[in-house]
Amino acid sequence: MLLQPDEQCCLRDIYAPLDEQGQNFIVLDYVDESCFNLFYSRCKQAMEGFPSSDRAKIVPESHIPGIVWNWSEVLRIMREDPRYRESS
Repeated sequence: MLLQPDEQCCLRDIYAPLDEQGQNFIVLDYVDESCFNLFYSRCKQAMEGFPSSDRAKIVPESHIPGIVWNWSEVLRIMREDPRYRESS
């Protein structure tokens, strides 16, 4: 589990448009700096672990670099957000 039970409030805030409004996207516009950076760190952790994950075993091996690249671009864009803080 990438988010601990005490971090679930951030997840609810981020996924509200998807879960409650039936949208096919998530929104980070209204989450605070803490939730934003928590989400960033968990996305980065998931991206780094993906190539050796069970999920990666069900996609063609040749697709893995592209999937990781796409996520690296999402993370790059997130680093440009003023709420982003590099973790120590």
